[in-house]
Amino acid sequence: MTWSSSRRSAAREGLAGLCLDEVAEACGFAARVAALTCSVAGSSPPWRDDLERFAAVGGA
Repeated sequence: MTWSSSRRSAAREGLAGLCLDEVAEACGFAARVAALTCSVAGSSPPWRDDLERFAAVGGA
């Protein structure tokens, strides 16, 4: 839900209120989180600044 909280409040509408572009953006965000999570040993999801650094160096 980090993605939705940073974009707009989706609490009332839930996923059904998203347009196709927003779904695609959320899926891309989830893929970046998964890539960073799987790149290190253990289960430690990345922090927002980790995602920003990943994007800055050309991460998807």
